[in-house]
Amino acid sequence: MRWLACLLELLCAPAMAMAQDRYDPANYKPPQFAEADCHLRVPFLPEARNWERIDVYVPKAPADAKLPCVIFFYGGGWGGKVTGGVTAEMKELLARGYVVAMPDYLLGASEPVPQTIWDGAAAVRFLRANSAKYRIDPERIGAWGFSAGGWLAQYLAPSDSSTLWAIEERSGGKRGQMMFFPMLDPNPANGDFSARLTAFVTDWGAGRLDEKRMHKWNPSWLSPDDPPVFTCHNSAEGEVPLGPRMLRAVGGVAEVVQLDVKNTHSPNPRSPSRDKPGWTWRQHVHDFLDRQVKNPTVATAPEILPHGGPIGGPTEVTLRSVHPAGQIRYTTDGSVPTATSARYDRPVTVKPGTTLRAMVIRDGLQPSRVATAVFTATKLARPRITTPQRAFAAKVGRPFEVQFAAEGAEGVQWNIAGKLGVTRTRTNPPREEPWLTMDRKTGRLCGTPPAAGVCVFVVSAAVGDGDAVLCDGVSVVVTITE
Repeated sequence: MRWLACLLELLCAPAMAMAQDRYDPANYKPPQFAEADCHLRVPFLPEARNWERIDVYVPKAPADAKLPCVIFFYGGGWGGKVTGGVTAEMKELLARGYVVAMPDYLLGASEPVPQTIWDGAAAVRFLRANSAKYRIDPERIGAWGFSAGGWLAQYLAPSDSSTLWAIEERSGGKRGQMMFFPMLDPNPANGDFSARLTAFVTDWGAGRLDEKRMHKWNPSWLSPDDPPVFTCHNSAEGEVPLGPRMLRAVGGVAEVVQLDVKNTHSPNPRSPSRDKPGWTWRQHVHDFLDRQVKNPTVATAPEILPHGGPIGGPTEVTLRSVHPAGQIRYTTDGSVPTATSARYDRPVTVKPGTTLRAMVIRDGLQPSRVATAVFTATKLARPRITTPQRAFAAKVGRPFEVQFAAEGAEGVQWNIAGKLGVTRTRTNPPREEPWLTMDRKTGRLCGTPPAAGVCVFVVSAAVGDGDAVLCDGVSVVVTITE
């Protein structure tokens, strides 16, 4: 089982520490481009989160054209929608023949992850599910993240169905045990469509990714089949940031450019390159996207569902590819698959101890990198949350209570993480003890809301510990009115 651990305070220095309503998605006025068909403020998340939308811009092209797509994940320190400078980059990519999309994601959360990652994955699936409407080639979808949006992209890209996010519980200033959450929604909308990116660009959040940051990647979380990444650094010694080094160490693709800037946090697109005189950060990004997204030479690796981890007995595994015309070849003995290996056409049943490896073969492209899933033995059963309701209403000053339930496992530990405060329209609201609490043993969620607002969070039910954790999760919305 692959998982990440972080401290309760997940910090990402905001690009702007302003508490202004214009940084709230509900008040956002999207740009319009004469050279594109503009699909603005399109709902893609549950109805209870209707203030969060996605904008999709389709360049003028023949009706039957299938175009590459770049998703922009904006920054704002996880607290506001800061899009300064993004409009110019969107226009540049439209002129280069890309569909451009910019989705909202949860803001103002004391624990942004994993809900923000669920939102990013929901945007990718939505675009694939509606690819015909927006003339998107579902085989060519990349992302460009800025600041907090860069963190979102870097967490989304290597995640799979077995990736867990771990938060250290803290109450009254005291640290406690780890709380585990699925990094990706186990039961998403548009679940038949992949959330896998072709490639992505990031500035690695507010500065370089190094060992001193709390956002460091666990090497066991990375794998050779992860999407290629492009990022930047400003080290005079030419030192490559830790994140790209770690991805390269496991055989992944990580391209890095050295910029002549003091700060690589959301660098100006016109920042000069030290690696290629006369070039800018923008030109390097365009070159990377053109090679990896618009004109890829290698197929995208398949998804394995579930992607390994502990199982209690024979388990059905589904393989999925972003290439409709591609063939998935796989093995279950740990050997590297070839063009003559078994061809996937129905779910595969595996047993504990199985190592399943799979790749995609598609005409016109080199075979994909090999995806590997290792299934280990456990006596634990995977819990499944059975509470059907996901959206709730509450009143200010009145006790609120919901009893969550799970089946299939004993000794379930219940956890919550996300936006547990009531302020939605302020950037980076002050941290405070949440009004909502979850009884970790019983699944009882309760509290008395102090003010009107909206809470959005993930509820997880987990069993086990360390590398043998099994968990389920659901996204919950509580709307509080006077």
